[in-house]
Amino acid sequence: MELDASQAPTSKFWLRDLEEDDAGDMDFFLLPRMVIGPDENSLKKVIEYRYNDDGNRVKITTTTRTRKATHKT
Repeated sequence: MELDASQAPTSKFWLRDLEEDDAGDMDFFLLPRMVIGPDENSLKKVIEYRYNDDGNRVKITTTTRTRKATHKT
């Protein structure tokens, strides 16, 4: 049995095809978490994206200072 072009399955995903209750978990649209550093000043940046309570995408940047601890015996 052969399929013609109108019966072939499509692999494209369109936002307009989402149902109203499907919009709750849209984390797959977010960029992956990026870790940059530590640089020469021992600063490490973590950049991640989330959805806030209103459904807007927000960028969260966290900068931390890293230190190596040595234990003298």
